[in-house]
Formats: sequence, structure tokens, C-alpha cells
Amino acid sequence: MTDLTVRVASARDEEALYQMCVELHAENGQHTFDGEKVRGMLQRAILKQGGIIGVVGDEIAALTASRS
Repeated sequence: MTDLTVRVASARDEEALYQMCVELHAENGQHTFDGEKVRGMLQRAILKQGGIIGVVGDEIAALTASRS
């Protein structure tokens, strides 16, 4: 079994997180994708301004997000 580490997302993860959101929307999207809004939400969470994102692995195998 491989140990995976969950870490708090940083600014260096933004593009990979954005691309993951694009892919998730392509697979499951029910509404119009607003890239500007997605980037804004990611940036606020990365800066811990009302949310946080945890990522699994250096190449981001998975993510979890929470918004207050």
C-alpha cells in the first residue's frame, strides 16, 4: 500500500486545480462553466479567505475543499 499525504493547497497548485475543475465539469457539469469564478474561488481558498483546499500527492491525485 502506498502512503499518500494530504497537504494544504498553495499558489503553485492553482493551475493544476483549475485544470482538474475543467475536467470535472467536462465529465459532470450541469451548468455553464465560468472560469473566472472558478479561479476566484480557488484563489480565495488558497489564501484561506473563507475556504481551504486539501490536495493528495505532489501531482494532485485528488482534492477536497471546504468553504465557510
